[in-house]
Amino acid sequence: MEKVDLDTLLAESDVVSVHCVNNKETSNLMNAERFAKMKPTAIFVNTSRGGNVDEDALAEALKNDTIAFAAID
Repeated sequence: MEKVDLDTLLAESDVVSVHCVNNKETSNLMNAERFAKMKPTAIFVNTSRGGNVDEDALAEALKNDTIAFAAID
């Protein structure tokens, strides 16, 4: 395992799973800009609070094949 910054993690990961509280630092953590950095074959999993993910941006990323799949809680 190697520690990397978020942009590198998004660009290189096959699966991105978010598990964090919702606060001012994490609100809209995953947005259109961040989804665009992911692989088109990537899977996104969100088990954190809803406010951490821009759901409209997620829907667009799936619709436009920016990412392959998403699982949300």
